[in-house]
Amino acid sequence: MGAHVATLEIRRHAERGAGAVLSPAGVRAAEALARGAPRYAVVTSSPLPRAMETARLVGGRLDGTEPALLPDLAQLVQLRTIEEHASLLGEARERELAREQAAAWARIAGAAGRGHALAIGHGGAIELGALVVARALGTALSGPALSFLDGFRVRYESDRPVAIEVVRAPR
Repeated sequence: MGAHVATLEIRRHAERGAGAVLSPAGVRAAEALARGAPRYAVVTSSPLPRAMETARLVGGRLDGTEPALLPDLAQLVQLRTIEEHASLLGEARERELAREQAAAWARIAGAAGRGHALAIGHGGAIELGALVVARALGTALSGPALSFLDGFRVRYESDRPVAIEVVRAPR
């Protein structure tokens, strides 16, 4: 029997409107992304309403929330590029957050079996988690920081990441 292979898409939530809900543009963008999405074995998000709503729209349902996808957002710094986020990994707090993100992603991917998993989280935290995974793989990540619905696709074999790529939402 071959290696257990799963793919995780970890994406930033859609654009938020007034209050905790998505803006009309955010809803339309999430619906557009859903049209090209694979069938997900697992759909999860951070516990915040904007992430849960995004997961339901893109994934067609929400199987549960993952508290690790909701770091202390007040402490996250939004930077312009992925490379700028990499500079934060020199700080103990950000390094720990990045490791927590990567561990949560592995758990979510593991729950997908041999299928696809969707996780919706928050900008800043996602870039840090992706950088930890990329460094472990010896892969460089670059480009603009995540905008709404952007993220990363991580392929896992036997519960270990083996590939990572940036995925951008259609504009």
